[in-house]
Amino acid sequence: MPERKYGGNIEQLTSETEQGEEFLDIGKFLDQAGVGELDLPPALDTSHLKPAQKAEVMWSLYRELQKELWRLPKQELSVVSVEQKGFRKLAEEDKGDEEGFNEEDLSTKIQSKKQKIELDNTLKMKLAILSSLWQDEKTKNLFQKEYNRHIKEDKEKNGEHEKYKKLTSEIKKLERQIDELTTEMFKNRGKKEDELSVLMYDNYSRSLEQKKKELEKKLRENPELSALAGYEELVNYQRQMQEEHFVWTDSRKDIYRQLGEKMLSGRPVMILSESGAGKTSIVSAAAKKLTGENVSRVVGGQHARAERLFATRELGGDESYYKYQPIMEALSGKSSEKDKKPKHQGRICLDDEFNNRPQDAQMEIIKDLSGSIIPGKDFQVPNTTLTEKVQPNFSFIACGNPASDRYLRKDTDVAVEREFGGNVVEMDYLEQSKDNPELFQVLLVSLMDKNHRIRVDKSELSPDFVKQDDEEVVNEDARSGGFLWRFAGAWRTMFDSFKHQENELTKANSGQPKEEFFLDKVLLDVGVVTSWLEKYKKTKQNSSLENFLKKELKDFLSQPTFSEEDKELVKKILKHFAIDLNKVVDENKIQTQVLTPQDIGWLLPNVARPKKEKKRQAPENYEIMSVDGDAIEYYNLDDHNVFGFKPGDVIKNTEDGKFYTILGLNVKQNNEIVFRNEDGN
Repeated sequence: MPERKYGGNIEQLTSETEQGEEFLDIGKFLDQAGVGELDLPPALDTSHLKPAQKAEVMWSLYRELQKELWRLPKQELSVVSVEQKGFRKLAEEDKGDEEGFNEEDLSTKIQSKKQKIELDNTLKMKLAILSSLWQDEKTKNLFQKEYNRHIKEDKEKNGEHEKYKKLTSEIKKLERQIDELTTEMFKNRGKKEDELSVLMYDNYSRSLEQKKKELEKKLRENPELSALAGYEELVNYQRQMQEEHFVWTDSRKDIYRQLGEKMLSGRPVMILSESGAGKTSIVSAAAKKLTGENVSRVVGGQHARAERLFATRELGGDESYYKYQPIMEALSGKSSEKDKKPKHQGRICLDDEFNNRPQDAQMEIIKDLSGSIIPGKDFQVPNTTLTEKVQPNFSFIACGNPASDRYLRKDTDVAVEREFGGNVVEMDYLEQSKDNPELFQVLLVSLMDKNHRIRVDKSELSPDFVKQDDEEVVNEDARSGGFLWRFAGAWRTMFDSFKHQENELTKANSGQPKEEFFLDKVLLDVGVVTSWLEKYKKTKQNSSLENFLKKELKDFLSQPTFSEEDKELVKKILKHFAIDLNKVVDENKIQTQVLTPQDIGWLLPNVARPKKEKKRQAPENYEIMSVDGDAIEYYNLDDHNVFGFKPGDVIKNTEDGKFYTILGLNVKQNNEIVFRNEDGN
C-alpha cells in the first residue's frame, strides 16, 4: 500500500476530537483511491461557499464516490467509523456476482479501481474537490463536529426508536392489507359480498386507528423521537414524489379512502374541487394503486358529444367497424370490436371537466354507466348492437369544478346528480396549519437533495417558536418565522382567496367587503412551485432561498393574462405575511448551518418539541423554636419532596400516637426533617 498522504495517523486524528467521538477519516478513503498517485485536475473553486455549504458538498461527494468506486450496496449507507468500514471491507463488498474472490484478488481490485479513475475525468474532478475540501482545516473541523452531532443523535435513539420502528412497521402493514383488500373487493364488485372480507376490512381499519393513536401518544411524549419521525415522513414523501410523482399526505390518503369506498358500489363517482387542487393527480395515483394501470383520461367541452366517448364507426380496407373510444376501451380492455380478447383487465376512466359538458351530454354518459356496470356482465355499447363484458378494474370518475361566477359551467343537473347515487367527493387544496402543515412539508421535500439533506439555513425555513409555560409553541403571527414558513401561509391564503372563501385578508379586514379579497385568475399550482425548487437545488443552492423565490414570484405575476387587480391582491397577501418582492436579502448576513435529521424534523410545527424545565424557585427560609428553645431554620418548597412527603403533609408517630405536620428540611442539616406537633412545637 502507498504511504498515506491525506489520512495521516488515525490515532492522532482521533485524538483531536473529544473523547468518545468517532472520526470519519475521509483522508484514508482518498489514500485508498490512490489520489496521491493520480494526475488530478485543479479543483473547482469553492471559496465562495460558506463553511456549512462546503461541509455539505464534502459529504455528498464522499457518498457519491463511495458508490461509484466501491459499488456499495444500494441500501442507505450507514455513517460509521473507519474502523468499522475500512478499505478491506469495501473491497470484499465489491465482489458482487464474481466467483472465487479471495485475498489474492485484493491488489488486482485496487489496481482496477485506479485504472477506472484514470479513464474517468468526472471521477478525477470529484476526487480533486473532495481532497481540496478535506485539506481545508476549517471545513474538516466543522464536518467532524456535525458528523459527531449526527452520530450522537443516532445513538440516543435507544430502545424507544426500536419500539417506534416496530409500531410504524405494523401501521404500514395494516395500510398495505387494507389497500390489497380494497383492490380485491373492487375487482369483485357485483358479486355477493364475502363475509370474511367485510370482517377483515373492519378489523384492519379499527386496528389501524388504534395503532395510529398509540403512535401519536408515543411521539407526543418523546420529542426527540417525534423529530426523527417527522424527518422520516419527509424522506418517505420524497420517495413518493420521485417514484409516483405524487405525495400521499394525510388529506390525500383520506380522499383515496373515500374514492376506494365509493367505487365499491359500482356506480360512477364525482370529485368536485377548484382548479389546481390535484383532482387529476390523485385519480391517476389511485388508478395505479388499485389497478396497476394508467388512468384513461378524457376532457369535457361545451361541444363534446357523448357518443364519441364510447365507439365510433371507422373504415379499414373494405370493411367498417367500431373503434372503441376512451370509456369503452377502459371498460372492455379492447381497442375495437375486432379484438378477440381483452388486452387488459380494465382501467379507471377519468372524465375531466365533466360539468363543462352540456347537460344533455352529462345525462347521456351517466345514464349509460350508472346502472349496468357490473364486472363480468355484458354491457350494451351505446348506439350500437354490440355488447362487451365489463372488465373487473373498470370504474368511471367524473371531475369538475363547483359552480361559481368564475366559471361558464352551471350546477350539475339534479337528475344527473341522482345518477351518481351520492358518490360525490369534495376535495380541497393541500392544508397549511400548525397541526397539519402539508404545503410546508411539500416545500421541504422539494428542497431535499439525494442524500435527504436540506442545504438551506434554518433561519430561512423555520416557523417562529415562542415559550408558553414550559413548552415551545408556534408563533401564529403571520409575519413571524422564516421565509419558507411565511410563504406557505401566503400560498394557502391565495388558494382560499381563489376559492372566494374566507381567508387571512378577509379576517384582517373584517370591515370591508369580502369580495375585495377574492382572486379571479391567479392560481399558483403545486407543480409550478416544486419545479422552482428543483431549479433552485440545481442552479442556485448556494444563494438565498428567499431572494430566489421572490424572483420567481415576480416573473410569475408578470404574466399578461393576470389582471392588475389580481396582481395587486397577491401583493397584499404577500405583504400580510411580511413578504416584499422588491426587498432583496443581504446574503452575506445569512449564517448557514448543517441540519441533522433531528434539526429538520423540528422545523415542523406539528412535531413535539422539548419541554423547557421550569427554573426551580429559590427556597425561602423559615424559623421555628425547638422544645429546647433553640431557633431552627428550615426551608419549605411547595413542590419539594421530603423523603416521600411534602411540606404540609400530616403524619402520625407510632410511638407516642401524636400527629405531626411536615414543615421542610433543616437548612444546616438538609437530611433532617423539621416538623411541628399538634401542640405547636
